[in-house]
Amino acid sequence: MDIDIKNKFENKLLKRTEVDFVIKFDKVIPNRANIRLKLSSMINANKDLLVIQKVLTKTGTLEAVGKAHVYTSKDQLSKIEKKYLLDRHTKSEPKKKEEKKADDTEKGKDDEKK
Repeated sequence: MDIDIKNKFENKLLKRTEVDFVIKFDKVIPNRANIRLKLSSMINANKDLLVIQKVLTKTGTLEAVGKAHVYTSKDQLSKIEKKYLLDRHTKSEPKKKEEKKADDTEKGKDDEKK
């Protein structure tokens, strides 16, 4: 996966940097977690403050166009970004083994109650 940054705009009013990028990939488009990690390392930003707005594939090509916002603080991010976008980032990140075991045990308890 290769990411080319096409445009970078500093939005001082919203205290964020808006980044337009193009992704070139092989066979399957990478998931949001992988895009987020690579993009954050390219622009030297904290991945927790980076939100991918959209990723659109171009029909018939192995290329996608995307837009991301990088905030200056977690507080500013939570004030402006929509909850469903923030949920997408938490869902796309792989769970740790301990969290997965806790979820499985809770699920088992719920099944026993029924």
